[in-house]
Amino acid sequence: MKNQIAIYLRLSLEDVDKRTNAVKDDSNSIASQRLLINRHLDQTPMLCDLPRIEFCDDGFSGTNFDRPDFQRMIECAKRGEISCIVVKDLSRFGRDYLEVGDYLEHIFPFLGIRFKSINDHYDSAKHEGKTIGMDVAFKNLIYDYYSKDLSQKVKSAMRTKQQKARFVNTVPYGYKTHQDDKHQLVIDGRIAPVVRRIFLNVIDGKSCTQIAKELNAEGILTPAQAKAKIAEQIADLGITEPKNLEEQALSLVGTDVYEKLIKGYTEKQWGRSCRELPSFIMRHGISAKMHMRLSSLKKNSIKQMRRFSGAEKQPE
Repeated sequence: MKNQIAIYLRLSLEDVDKRTNAVKDDSNSIASQRLLINRHLDQTPMLCDLPRIEFCDDGFSGTNFDRPDFQRMIECAKRGEISCIVVKDLSRFGRDYLEVGDYLEHIFPFLGIRFKSINDHYDSAKHEGKTIGMDVAFKNLIYDYYSKDLSQKVKSAMRTKQQKARFVNTVPYGYKTHQDDKHQLVIDGRIAPVVRRIFLNVIDGKSCTQIAKELNAEGILTPAQAKAKIAEQIADLGITEPKNLEEQALSLVGTDVYEKLIKGYTEKQWGRSCRELPSFIMRHGISAKMHMRLSSLKKNSIKQMRRFSGAEKQPE
């Protein structure tokens, strides 16, 4: 369909607070961008009646234009299916000022596409035959500088932690973070036999494919499979209003994690069955120790699943 309006939304990982997993600036959330753009279009006479198509890249940096939905949008534009592209602001479109400038001054005019950046008060229809303007160019430069400055700060912080022998990357299989310091790694005793077995298999001359087939045949799950299994268990239980602590835990982490890691620990701490304990204990953190343990389990559920999904099997 031609004469469609493309709504482009983007949220990068830098916009999310890693400690709380919440968007640092609510106005940059995907929902807020969508609401702002649709409201603007509804109030614009020439655009309000045109069909709209949405493109969304959630979790992609603005410095890289090789984003799935961005590329899909550009392909639609090349086929003449889009007449106008609307973004919340130029930083959502991209943070490389040279690349953004190339699209605004060359590519979109060549394709006959109107471009609107709402918060920057930029509308290419009002700049036809002209450059994008000093104010827009300056904003592009600021967005680009912000991204590069943030990148340098992150690299510097990681380098400082590495110099202090603090681990900052994804925890490799066979290890876990120390319970008192998340930047220190310790061997995961439950997975260690599998890791040692893998190394011995490599020494014996087995290929990675052979090793993977053997592990799969024994039911040792991959991280993606473990995540899917947890989600499936929670869905199968169908607990919407937990009546006790057991049901509350099951609704959060599934059956296997609960049975292996929560049930015994909790009953030992409280001296009674989890079915006799109220669900609000977990919600409101009456037991600080248990609250911390459950929070840790929720964040590392995939890793926990791999521990008991066959990883405890000793090599023959």
